[in-house]
Amino acid sequence: ITSLEQAGEGSRELDARIEKAVGLAVALDGAGRATDAIGTRYRVPRYTTSLDCALALASRLLPAHFSVEVTAEIGVGFGWVEVTPDGRAYYESAEEAGGFSAHARSPALALCAAILRATNPKGQPNV
Repeated sequence: ITSLEQAGEGSRELDARIEKAVGLAVALDGAGRATDAIGTRYRVPRYTTSLDCALALASRLLPAHFSVEVTAEIGVGFGWVEVTPDGRAYYESAEEAGGFSAHARSPALALCAAILRATNPKGQPNV
C-alpha cells in the first residue's frame, strides 16, 4: 500500500504486484502477464493508471454493498472506499462508515490503495 501511495505514477509493475497481493495471480512474468490458479495466462489490468480498471477491481474484491469516492487536485488523488455490509449508504461520521482511504499522486493509485486497505484492514498486503 505504501508503494502505491508513494509512487510517482502508475506502472505495470504495480499492477502486477496488486494482482498477486490480492490472490488473483499465482505467477507473474514481468511483462504484464499473469497466470491464475488453474494455469490460465492473461494480461493484468491497468489498475494503477485506469479508474475503470480500479473500479472493476473494487467490484471483484469488495462486498456487494460498497461505495467509492475519488477526488483529485493537480498532482494528488484521494480515494475513499466505504464498505457497508448492511447496505446503508449514509453515515453520520467517519467512524460509523467503516471506510478506508488513501492519498496518492493519481486517483487510480489512491483508489487501489484504499481498496487494498478495505480488503485487508488488519494488515497491509505487500504491494
